[in-house]
Order: sequence, then C-alpha cells, then structure tokens
Amino acid sequence: MLHRRMGIKMPVDAVLPNGDGCEMRWDDGQSLNSGHPWLSGPAVYIPDSYTHSYQYPLVCVLHDHDRSERDLDQWFPSVSDQNYIGLGIRAPFPARSGLPGQFRWRGQRPDASWGAISSAISEVTQEWNIHPDRIFLHGVGNGGVIALQQILLSRLGVSDSDFDIAGVSCASLPAWWPRLLPPVSTELRGRFLMLDECNEAEQFAAIDALRESGCDVTCASSKETAPATSLNRWIMSSIQTTIW
Repeated sequence: MLHRRMGIKMPVDAVLPNGDGCEMRWDDGQSLNSGHPWLSGPAVYIPDSYTHSYQYPLVCVLHDHDRSERDLDQWFPSVSDQNYIGLGIRAPFPARSGLPGQFRWRGQRPDASWGAISSAISEVTQEWNIHPDRIFLHGVGNGGVIALQQILLSRLGVSDSDFDIAGVSCASLPAWWPRLLPPVSTELRGRFLMLDECNEAEQFAAIDALRESGCDVTCASSKETAPATSLNRWIMSSIQTTIW
C-alpha cells in the first residue's frame, strides 16, 4: 500500500507566497485525516482489459474549484481505455455555496491537499496493482495549481514522501498560477506538461524558471492536438512498456 503523510519541515508561509486564487482561509482548529467524510469515495477508472499481473500507471485527476472527483469522466477513457488506472480526487474543503458535490482546494493548506491525495491513492492501491514509480497528477484549473505546488514542495524537500510523483500535467490553469508556487531553486527535477496557451509574461517567466532549474517542461497546444491525446503521449513517452 502506498501512503504518505505531509510532514512540513518549516512554516508553510515561509515557503508559499501570499496571493489570490485557491482558497486560503480555514477555520482555526480544523483538521483532516484519512477517515474524514470529505475524503471518502474516490472515483476510479479501471480498464476493461485489466490484468493484476501488470503494474499500471496511475493518473490522479485534481478537479477545479466547485467541482468534484466525478470530473474524472471528462478525461477517462478519453486519455486511454487500457493503459492507465484513473483516479478522481476530491478537494478537501466544501465550496462556500455549501451545495453538495462542490469542493475546493486551499493554496495555503498543502497538508490538507496532500491528505486528500494520499488518502485516495492509498485506498485505490489496496485493490488495484499500481506501479509506485508511475504516479502522475493531472490538475484542471485550480487543481492544476495544487498539482504543481505539491510536486515542487516534494522536490524542494519541504515534505517527506514514501514515493515520487512521476510528473504533473495541467489544463485550464488560471492566469495567476505562478504566484502560488513556492520559490524554485536550482538542481530541481521533474516532468511537467502544460496543456494551455501561455500568453502572459508572468507565465513565460515561471516556465523558464522551471526549465532553468532542470525540469522537463512540455507545452502542448490544444489547437493542434486534443488535450487527452497530448496527455496520453506525454505519459507514454516516459514508459517503455505499453499495453496496446
């Protein structure tokens, strides 16, 4: 079973900049654990051709604000109907509206974000055969910002982890996404796929910083190739053995 708890080694506000976007407020004394009802019932896509003898890559879909883990259906089986196991992960906080089925991430609570992510991964790996080195995060909108934040915090050594995130892909990122990322240092590694047109100077600067730090950043335009197709090709480019 794969499981990791977010262990912050320094104050979060020493690592994460203040900014707008992902919800940053929380109630004092509020804590989350793997048994919290908001974290229950992940959405899972299993290929019809599933065989337990093969360790499948896991693609974790992080939804946008005021959405839910059911947005997994927007990506699977479109990405592939046989190469991966897909996992929809619910953000840990209810939306302000209080409507059922709407949840939010909070940029200043990376511990809560990872609590939701690791609990869902732990649950799905109890039943299905997952390759521990092929776990990808795919975030949409604010979920994409959280995916970027999580892999960078892990690479920067701010959190202890039992496994590595193999890569992060993002779609429909808000224009302000660079403001919520932790400072990027040199000698950083990681694979990133951007499925958006990056037209703002701030976005170009953030991508250049990631590349200068040693990250492999791919930008794929949805005008040329469908996002689901680009995501499939990007993941497969890092995997030698493919089920066709």
